[in-house]
This record gives sequence, C-alpha cells and structure tokens, in this order.
Amino acid sequence: MLGVLRRQELDLRAPGLLLLVALGAVLLPSPRGWLSASLVAGLGLAPLALTFAAARGLGADPALALAIERQAPLSRISLALLRKATDRDRDGVSAAFGGGDCNDRDRAVSPRAVDVPGNGKDEDCSGSDEAEPQARVASAAEVAAQQGARERLPDDLNVVLVTIDTLRADLGYLGNPRPLSPNLDALAKESVVFERAYSLASYTGKSMGPLLIGKYASELDGGFLHFNRYSKRETFVQERLKAAGVYTASVQGYWYFFKDAGFERGFDTLDSSAAPKVAAIEGDQTSNRDEQSDAAIKLLSTPELGSRRFFMWMHFVDPHAEYAPHAEHDFGSKPRERYDGEVAFVDHHLGRFLGALAQAPFARRTAVVVTSDHGEAFGEHGMIRHGFELWEELVRVPLIVKVPGVPPRRVTARRSGIDLVPTLLDLFKVRFEARRDSDFLSGESLVPDLLRPATDTDPVRPIFMDMARGPHNAERRALIEGDQKLTVSEGRVLGLYDLSQDPGEKSDLSRDKARVQVMREKLAAVTRRLRPVPMPPP
Repeated sequence: MLGVLRRQELDLRAPGLLLLVALGAVLLPSPRGWLSASLVAGLGLAPLALTFAAARGLGADPALALAIERQAPLSRISLALLRKATDRDRDGVSAAFGGGDCNDRDRAVSPRAVDVPGNGKDEDCSGSDEAEPQARVASAAEVAAQQGARERLPDDLNVVLVTIDTLRADLGYLGNPRPLSPNLDALAKESVVFERAYSLASYTGKSMGPLLIGKYASELDGGFLHFNRYSKRETFVQERLKAAGVYTASVQGYWYFFKDAGFERGFDTLDSSAAPKVAAIEGDQTSNRDEQSDAAIKLLSTPELGSRRFFMWMHFVDPHAEYAPHAEHDFGSKPRERYDGEVAFVDHHLGRFLGALAQAPFARRTAVVVTSDHGEAFGEHGMIRHGFELWEELVRVPLIVKVPGVPPRRVTARRSGIDLVPTLLDLFKVRFEARRDSDFLSGESLVPDLLRPATDTDPVRPIFMDMARGPHNAERRALIEGDQKLTVSEGRVLGLYDLSQDPGEKSDLSRDKARVQVMREKLAAVTRRLRPVPMPPP
C-alpha cells in the first residue's frame, strides 16, 4: 500500500465505523418480523431531529464545532456538507452549524471578509467595526540601521543556503541534551542565532515557495495544488541574483526542487545526481544526504565558484517521514528516536560539507544560512507529523546565519522566514527592483539584526503565518503580536494563546472576547496589506 498503512497518523476510524455498520446489517436478523415498518422508519429518522439542534448548538459552542471539524472522522464530513447546504448567500460560510457567518443574506459579510475600518459595518463578523489602524512608524535608530547595514557588509560575499526538511527548532544549541546536531551546534557558536524563528506554513508545498520568493502563500500564483507549481509571474531569489551577475547553483535530492515547480528557474548549475531514481511523493525510506553532500563538495572545486561570486542552495530532505534507521546514529526505535537519528545523519553529512567549505579558498568571504521549511509533531495536540495546523512544534524552526566578520550573537525577538529573500539580497548588496506590478517583497531584511551590538535590544515585530487553502488542507493563518498568538481559519477563531505563559499552547484563551477582539483587529491590519491572488471557490 505504498507505505500508507505504516503511517502512524493514519486514521482508520471512519472506514472502521462504516465496516461495523455493514457487518451489523449482514449479521443481525432483519427487524421486519417483529417491528412494524412505521416503527422502524421512526427509529431511523428520529436522530435527524437532532440535526436542527446541532444547527443552533454548534454556533453557541464553537469549541465543540472545532473539535468535530478537527478530530471526528465521520462527523466532520457531515459537518462540511451541512454547512455547505445551509450557506444561503453562497459566500462559502454558513450561519448554522458553527460556520460563523453573522449575516447569511449578504455575501460581503462573513468571517472570510476583510473589514473596512470606520465605515460602520462589521464585514468580518468580529462583533464590531474596526478602528482605523495606526501605521507603525520606524524610529530614527531603525531607519539608520536599515540604511547603514548594507554598507557595513563585505562587497564580495558568497552565500550558501541550506534548508533542512522537517527540522524542529529544539536542537542542541537551544538546549536539547541529546547529541543529535553537533555540527549545527558548532556552526551556531560562530553565527547569529535567531532563537525564535518561524516558518511560513507547516508543510513544504506551502512554505518553501514563499521562503524563496519572499511573498506570503496567498500572494503567490502557484495554482490550487498540494505541491504548488509557481508561474513565471513569480520571481525566485536566485533569478534576481543571477540577473545581478551572481553565479547560482542548486544541489538537490528531492524531485520537487528540480522538476517544473519553478524552484529550478534561475540556476546556472542544477545538480540532481543524488535524487532517488524513483520519485516518492510521501513516505520515502531512502537516504541520500551522503550522496548530496558529495555532490555539493564536488561543486566547491569548480572554476565558476572560484572565480565569481556565487549563491548555492541545497535542501536536505531525510528528516521527513518515513524515518529510515541509521546504525551510526541510533537513538532507539520509537518515532521520535528514529527522527532524531535522521537529524543526526543529516547533521553529520552537512558537517562534511561545512568542513570542505572551510578549506575552500573563498571560505573567508562565504556566508552560510541554515533554516527549515517546518517542524514536526510527536503527539503534541494529538497530532503526528506535520501539515494542517500551525502549532508551535510545527512552525518553530532553526535559523542560523554565519557572516564572515560578524560576531556571533543570539536574537531572541521573533523573526519570520518571509524575511529571508530581502536578507539574501542585502548580503549580496543587490537592490530589489520590481519587474511588474505583481512583483514585490513582503518581508524586511534581517541584516540590521546581524550587525546590531549584542548589548542592544532587538525590535519586536509581528509574525504572520499564512497557509493558504489547498486540495488537502484547510486555510490556516496565525498572528503573533508580542506574546499573543491568534490562529484562525477562513476568519473563524481557532485559538488564542499567551506564549510567554503557555509556550506549549495548552490553555486556549479565545473565550476572552475582549482579548480576541484586539488580536483580530491586529490580524485584519496585516491581511489588509496582503495582495492576494484569487483562488478557486471552496
């Protein structure tokens, strides 16, 4: 079954319940001999009366509706159908069954809508019309830092970008006692470490494109696909660098990054020699980080890298499930232990590459950036693996930046992967130039963070995560402002958490309406600045 039945997160409750009903129909005697047809019909139809109660009750108890939507194998299917059937104005949201529409006769009003401040109308069903947002004004010190940071960098930097699939933030340099990342830990000691970095979504198809293009998922023309394929309307960072005269190279072992999804565009060299002969969409038990590191090490000796400024990107995919065992990195047979073994395996071979890079003649002018596309869950919040949600264990990722001549430091303020592209452009001193109206960047450079004195306080910025709807996932958005984290889906509030007091997101504060309202207004201010690409109707 292509590894599907081995998947730990496989939920067989729905087919199991259907099988139980079928067995009951076959094995139990027919009731016709001892019950009248009218009684049988009455017993069969009586439960439908509860549907009307559910239409009202789920609206009064959003937590119950959310529990069904996320965890009930059969009822969530029925819930979606009932919401669709009772959506009077066909705006994709029902007023019944906890759908959240506050006016089911006006298509312009629904939790999905963006409120227009100050017009006296509650378009987004938040409970009130939002006030005019106060634009954030950068301080004089911030402006000076932004303007001066680029000039303080070397003029001849190269950059190696390493992204590691499914890599949680809790590595050794952040306190993990298990010796699974000695090479990354050593790199962190020489680097600027962003201790609270966030990915843009919780699975690869919705995080890597935004990471390398510099726009949020809903702003990208990637098609309504699980593995988005980006049109030429979108410009990847390597395309911008190549246009500026930088030599660009990609070393990949995963099909998504070299087969017509857009990630292959803009590279002078694209080495996919480490990729398995048979591409696996999910559940791949092969290991190829050793071969990929070999290819990357070989590339370091090419004349182009020795004679020109270069940008190199490689994505290590081994920590993604299925977790293959490695005898030399054996922490046990449980899923988390197998996962840690995969992380240690990648760390080892990344260490081989970093060692070779350190011996290269251009090592003293080469920056290294390491991050991930998302994390992984091991039972937190009743979830295994990743995707679907934006819990901290799924979106907290490593972010390590080593720049020659920049002293190591720790940045404790939260930062987002949306800032990677402007940071890379700044490291190369390549100015962003829009190619068309749809060409823009949504993040801001992290270079001022790299060069800020360790004694200075890092400015706090809001963190926005945007996991657009796809064929296998509902929309999820989250905003972290200060320590408050609000998560929504299609405008409906899923949870509010105080990460300073509750980093594990165990205590939902969404019953505090005043607190929720403040965060909803902040989220609306962020979403109003988005320039979304139209999606097909749900």
